[in-house]
Amino acid sequence: MAKKIYSYLYVDNHMYINSEISLITLYYILHKFTKPFPYFERDTKYKIINAMPVALKKNFIVLNFIKVFVEKKLLNKRKTADQIASNTFGHCLLNLREGEVKIFNFTQKKVITIYPSSLPESYVKEQMNIANKAFRTGLGPKILSMNYSKKFVVEEYINFDRAKFSISQPTILNLKIISVLNQLTLTNNPYKVNLYSYKITKKTSIETLLNNISKLNNCNLITLQKITEFCLNEISKIEKEYFVENIWFGLSHGDFWEGNILLGKNNKIKVIDWNTLGNRNIYFDLYWMIFMTVHTSKHKYTVQEVSLLLEQCIKHFHHNLNLNDELLNKNIRLSIFFLDCIELKLQMICNTRTSNFDDIETWIERFNKFQQEYITN
Repeated sequence: MAKKIYSYLYVDNHMYINSEISLITLYYILHKFTKPFPYFERDTKYKIINAMPVALKKNFIVLNFIKVFVEKKLLNKRKTADQIASNTFGHCLLNLREGEVKIFNFTQKKVITIYPSSLPESYVKEQMNIANKAFRTGLGPKILSMNYSKKFVVEEYINFDRAKFSISQPTILNLKIISVLNQLTLTNNPYKVNLYSYKITKKTSIETLLNNISKLNNCNLITLQKITEFCLNEISKIEKEYFVENIWFGLSHGDFWEGNILLGKNNKIKVIDWNTLGNRNIYFDLYWMIFMTVHTSKHKYTVQEVSLLLEQCIKHFHHNLNLNDELLNKNIRLSIFFLDCIELKLQMICNTRTSNFDDIETWIERFNKFQQEYITN
């Protein structure tokens, strides 16, 4: 007996909805089960709507989303709607950048990631291993089942609210964020890396990535040169720190910011989107979190405000890890973060095989503006 095929219609923001879902069911699940979806919590283009209470604003967004879904169903009758077919039932489908899809079954509280047959087996295994590692930290979603040969993994769907932090609330940042980072870092014992070896390895890795990217179509060689010069400059700063022998490495999320941190009842915290999980300098996620908080905030923070919070959080984090060594000076910590960040961004470009440098250029501009005042204060 042939499996039933479900048609998912594209609505908006990479989201597809099962065409067989009734409008009442859709209204219910969008209200009740989409807490982690920023789309349904965002500001609209209407100031009067944005000024409404959160529940009313979300209701407006949900109704507008359903309106578009109805329009797409009418188009589907004429076979002109953008759609994805799958033999897996769910309510919502997300189409991801590598061709994999995530199908959300909200009522059963599970999300199924299906990898296309075109993806190399090594890549699929790596992603599944990452999902397993994330679960073992106690912070990632629970793994319900997985199948390497059929290229799918089923995880628990976590319907918690996304976190919202402010640099003006350092106590909350210290208590919530640092406790999570301690748990993550200590999942595997932190270990020391020789600074000289780190410098050589990092330089080689970045040069290899830049060389691979230079072969992509429409690659901007001028931008590539700017990235190269920035990285070489940061490496030269590390070389001057001849009195530092080792730096601490540990497990790192790689994209740790409030959009990937979910807060449940009784201060329960979960973290999602673990694709960038890896071993990095132990301060990487903390730097990333604070830079992203500043970047995504509507409030314009001064370098002094950010510097103060960085130092407070890092000292607290370092103390909680019970590391015997003295804290590295902020100059070298910053250069290491910059290099790890640029390397991560270059890896993303290589993985997606696109030559769009907008994001990486923005980060470099951000670093250059921040660095001078931060180091001199």
